[in-house]
Amino acid sequence: MTEIAAFVADVKSAFGEHDVDETVRRGRAGEPTFFACENGRSVGTASSVGKDAWRVDGAVRPTLL
Repeated sequence: MTEIAAFVADVKSAFGEHDVDETVRRGRAGEPTFFACENGRSVGTASSVGKDAWRVDGAVRPTLL
């Protein structure tokens, strides 16, 4: 999950390691606070599908060469 790891590292540098680690920990414990899926592997707890879903595609992430 290299793209997710890089994204989480960027978020930690922007918002603080403690808060991001807490959010991920809560997601792994069953709360819908963090969920990531990459190449068929997932971590965290998905929230119910609704208007708050944010899907990342090529429009918001750089294309790997």
